[in-house]
Amino acid sequence: LFLCFALPFFIAWVSYAVLGLYPFGDKQLLAHDEWHQYYPFFVSFREKLLDGGSLQYSWDMGMGTGYASLFAYYLASPLYLLSVLVPASWLREYFAFLTVLKLSCAGLFFGMFLRTAFRKADFSLPFFALMYAFCAWAGGYAWNIIWLDTFALLPLLVAGTVSLLREGRFRLYVAALALSL
Repeated sequence: LFLCFALPFFIAWVSYAVLGLYPFGDKQLLAHDEWHQYYPFFVSFREKLLDGGSLQYSWDMGMGTGYASLFAYYLASPLYLLSVLVPASWLREYFAFLTVLKLSCAGLFFGMFLRTAFRKADFSLPFFALMYAFCAWAGGYAWNIIWLDTFALLPLLVAGTVSLLREGRFRLYVAALALSL
């Protein structure tokens, strides 16, 4: 399982370096909605966490907006809470790191799924975990960071479903479903 996490993590960072993506070069993965919506909302959320601003309503945009809907759609990732530990000057690096971390977690959780569903514990786990972590969807939508959490958690949710149906154990299913929602 360690390799299911470590291999996607290492390969993603090497890919960033080879392609010259930020922080290794002048190109950035923050494009499209990620740069114009997700990142500014992320920065605003971090500021609200640090300053104690309202998570119900915000005057940051136009004549104000309900912040609860922004949180529910864009900002509900538990990993965003850790942004308060990161200096403001490193937020872009942290955002890039989150993409790599979420893809690596997808590999780890897929390895856990294979171990639960097929009772595998050999070196085929990291191979198939890599295939899931870097599938076409992940490659095409890595910039759409808000969906990477659910992409990563899907195998864990299915593993929880298998555990629930086979052995009647429900904790993994409930935890994965709660995190997905």
